[in-house]
Amino acid sequence: ICENTDYEENAYKLEERIADFDEEKEKHQEKLEKIKKELESNDIKQISHAVQWFRLMRDKNEEDFIIKWSKYYLNLEDKRELEKVYAIRLKAYENIIEALDRKGDFREMKKTIDLFNEDTFLIKNKDREFGQQNRAFKSSLRKGLKDYKTFEDEVLNHNLKIDVLIGDAKAYHENYQFYDEISSRKELVEKYNFKNTEKELQYYFLFLAYSKVGLFDSMRRTAEQLKKEYPNSAYIETMNTLLTYSPK
Repeated sequence: ICENTDYEENAYKLEERIADFDEEKEKHQEKLEKIKKELESNDIKQISHAVQWFRLMRDKNEEDFIIKWSKYYLNLEDKRELEKVYAIRLKAYENIIEALDRKGDFREMKKTIDLFNEDTFLIKNKDREFGQQNRAFKSSLRKGLKDYKTFEDEVLNHNLKIDVLIGDAKAYHENYQFYDEISSRKELVEKYNFKNTEKELQYYFLFLAYSKVGLFDSMRRTAEQLKKEYPNSAYIETMNTLLTYSPK
């Protein structure tokens, strides 16, 4: 399709990227199979080695696999040198926390942090790294919850009709179609709840649109509503000035 066209070079580059992707996927599968053999070997040395290298799988959507085997290691009795076991247990908890963070499972993340703080082996041998890791885990939890709340407000619970109406109102305003603008902005302020100052802005533009078509009673009512809902609004002074010069 693209041969002898302006898109020919881009098509070849796309083919190369697809080939690279397939090769990377194949390599990952090979590594995964190797890690599975290590984990299923019942050899503590091989299992701990796999757990330490789970970080290489963080971007491969293997969260459940990472969580399962990191927990598996934590339930084993590793009788090797204390320093080595300590480092691997820290890494296992880190694997689980990071995987749960990527999954957005903050309830389990909180439980895992609590388990980390109650881990008798770690507490008995804890050093400065234990405290640093604990603070990092709690910071990740706070950030994850905050990010999810933002996502919930702006995406999951966001009514896309709001964006459409705002876009329509802007287009009507720029094309001096003030009656249509009034219709859009009225629907916005009457039907939708806003979590920021967007509603305040919509009231102000609605006020201006009423002034453009000479609906001065509606203009005054809109000003009163804005003052009631936003008594400290920066728009009040401008609105009062315009009302002074509008016909009674």
